[in-house]
Amino acid sequence: MHTAPTGIRGGNLKRICQRYGDKLRYATLYDSSRRLALYSAYTFKKSDGQRRMDTPWMYEPQGMSLDESGNMRVLPSSGEMDQLLEESQAVLADYVDAVEFVRGSLNPDQHQADNQDKAATYTLTNVVPQITNFLEGPWATYIDMVRRRLNNFCGGTAYVVTEVSVSGVTI
Repeated sequence: MHTAPTGIRGGNLKRICQRYGDKLRYATLYDSSRRLALYSAYTFKKSDGQRRMDTPWMYEPQGMSLDESGNMRVLPSSGEMDQLLEESQAVLADYVDAVEFVRGSLNPDQHQADNQDKAATYTLTNVVPQITNFLEGPWATYIDMVRRRLNNFCGGTAYVVTEVSVSGVTI
């Protein structure tokens, strides 16, 4: 109903309309002080569950400036990284030495049908750190179960909001 979820607190919250290929794809609430996505809201697209593996990771220029409204952009190599980018959102270097954690998408590419929508999920403003065993086990099973149920039983449009818990107590 065009209304954002409420009651979420954070230091520097930014509402981002994730744009890829000159098209709005989904919405994210991003806490740039923690460099953490708090939720992604998207429209589920019937899919076969295949992942898009050839997509480079991108950053969201809207996270750096309120004036920016352009498309996601491919992350530059670490030597070319803009300091404002590193201060405003997660970068690949944040995950380099992570042993237990990997990048987990709030809007998974398996919930999107076409390659452009799948590609739009490969931005670090759609990612949260997830424990590897959880991401590859229960979370992967859950994502696939939701995909199959929506494919088979949803006769209309399915709107999905995936949120994180930052308390460390609940999922």
